[in-house]
Amino acid sequence: MAGKQIDELSGMERQQRTEFKLLPVEASDQRATDMYQALVKQVANQSFYSIAKSSAFKDALIGGRGWLNLSVDFVDDILGTISLERWNPEEITAGPHDDLTLKDCELLFKERWYSLDKLESLWGDKEIS
Repeated sequence: MAGKQIDELSGMERQQRTEFKLLPVEASDQRATDMYQALVKQVANQSFYSIAKSSAFKDALIGGRGWLNLSVDFVDDILGTISLERWNPEEITAGPHDDLTLKDCELLFKERWYSLDKLESLWGDKEIS
């Protein structure tokens, strides 16, 4: 029964998607706000934000938390490429915290298991011990 309800809620989220709307603090901020709005929209489009957000939303329905990671990669572009990805909640462990929003959490661990072949393809000739 819960699976059907989760599917219904996640379907409603996908059908009612909203876009970011940035607002200026002062009237003189309008031009900068418009430029930031265009940048946010471009990053959201190039990183498939809607899909990642919907997946994280469904993760939160199932397990209580959904994770999105925003990062800047400087490997291929010296100016950096902004990317957003959904993190698998089974790979995330939060450190000690009292607040459910994790605002008092100082540690976050991301763990992932790799095969020896995958490690060798990632690290090349470096010694794996």
